[in-house]
Amino acid sequence: MNLIEGKPITEYMSKRRKDKDFIDTFLTVLQEISSTLSRLHGNGVVHIDIKPANLLIKDNGEPALLDFGFSEDFVLSPTSEVRGTTIAYAAPELFAGGQVTPSADIYSLGVIAYEILSGAMLGIQKSSQVLLYLALDH
Repeated sequence: MNLIEGKPITEYMSKRRKDKDFIDTFLTVLQEISSTLSRLHGNGVVHIDIKPANLLIKDNGEPALLDFGFSEDFVLSPTSEVRGTTIAYAAPELFAGGQVTPSADIYSLGVIAYEILSGAMLGIQKSSQVLLYLALDH
């Protein structure tokens, strides 16, 4: 196992917010992560726990996707049971018994993109999912 050193994507990007090439850097990183997710999904795997702590940016600017502990093979073992995720970044369907699909990872990446561009967490999403999670008696 290799040690991957870097900063969570939100920390890495927030330090570059005032750079004149901030948007270009953001789009490059987002495209690289999207390509990685596309390859992952193309092989039938959903990560399920896409969050800033699992998206590190190395010193050379290259993103690394970490922690596949909750990932699922949605082709060979379709499921609606989620073993774990981070509520603030999780797609709502994961808490409503929906099928685990690549769209869950895309949603999570969208929440992270919103957080990077706005500088704030998606508060409505976070509080509504906490309430939904509690209502479902988990």
